[in-house]
Amino acid sequence: MRVGIDASAMIVAPQTGIENYTSSLIKALTEIRVQTDIEYYLYFFAGNVFTDKKRLDVIKQLNQVAHTRVWPLPRGYDLVLSLIARADHLSLLHMPNTKMPRFAPCPVVITVHDLCWLNLPDEVIGDEKRLAMAAASCAIRKAQGIIAVSESTRRDVISHFRVEPDNVQVTREGSTPNSAVDYDKVKRTTAKYGLDSYILYLGTLQTRKNLVRLINAFQSLVVNHGVEQKLVLAGGKGHGWQEIVEAAERSDCSDRIDFLGYVPADDIGGLYSGADVFVYPSLCEGFGLPIIEAMSFGVPVVASLTSSLPEVGGDAAIYCDPYNEDDIAMKILGVIRNRASTNVMIARGLSRSREFTWSKTALDTISAYSHFIQRIT
Repeated sequence: MRVGIDASAMIVAPQTGIENYTSSLIKALTEIRVQTDIEYYLYFFAGNVFTDKKRLDVIKQLNQVAHTRVWPLPRGYDLVLSLIARADHLSLLHMPNTKMPRFAPCPVVITVHDLCWLNLPDEVIGDEKRLAMAAASCAIRKAQGIIAVSESTRRDVISHFRVEPDNVQVTREGSTPNSAVDYDKVKRTTAKYGLDSYILYLGTLQTRKNLVRLINAFQSLVVNHGVEQKLVLAGGKGHGWQEIVEAAERSDCSDRIDFLGYVPADDIGGLYSGADVFVYPSLCEGFGLPIIEAMSFGVPVVASLTSSLPEVGGDAAIYCDPYNEDDIAMKILGVIRNRASTNVMIARGLSRSREFTWSKTALDTISAYSHFIQRIT
């Protein structure tokens, strides 16, 4: 079986959600390729304005385990991808996002990461984003196979688009396991950002992450319950970030709210490990990888009781009503004040995080490929 993958996300910066998914999945697939009869063809749009030249060495490394094709020019990738994929005689082409080549050269499988843009329509702002979402809708309807990153996302795809259930396979995302906490790294990272005791959120600063309510909940914790921790919000700017910053500036505790911006990959482990609690109050998620990452670093997690998060966190997280600021505050307070219960959460979280590996994601993805090929033929 010849499988092509649009690997362009591997060479762009910054590496966030879809980029990390694509990089981690391809790395895992090519590592286990000797156990399968699959030949991988990886396609790179190096003319993308977001291409990071420092990441181009990735292509050289993958040359050892896959066929690589690079398009260096700023335009024409969509057409060229179709032509090259046809010449490679692919069994299927995997687009690790909700995009379709204009002229599909073979059966196309797409990955749907979430449908929050449908579940939370206020997120769809501006003509450019509306066009992107229209393209995503078209891709979902046309794809011969759909990979969903959670059962929650699978249900959304089937419900919103009336897709045949057998045409949507679940392959959950993975996380890199951690053998032990590197206390020296924690010390260096927290010193770098001037942190001591803190409540952490890590992810894009955008409306659906519900950070204004988190800020209000934090103020209640400080004013009404004497909580001494800082609130640390780490991540790049997304839709609605100005409202989040303004909410922090209005807060009576503004001097105890830190915005770190985009955090380099080398700092993420130390930042997680140094936190007293990780809070993820999102209104909608397709998967929710940060809660698994936090658990893998031995951090107790408070997350929203919504969309995919209970599915991912299982019994290892404490869940809150994301629309209720008092409930968010009380769930955080419970973790901070009840150390015995927190230790149980940490142990469960470490165990839970080991269930989500990129090797398992790769094996499930290979199974999905075979399933779609059998259906098509």
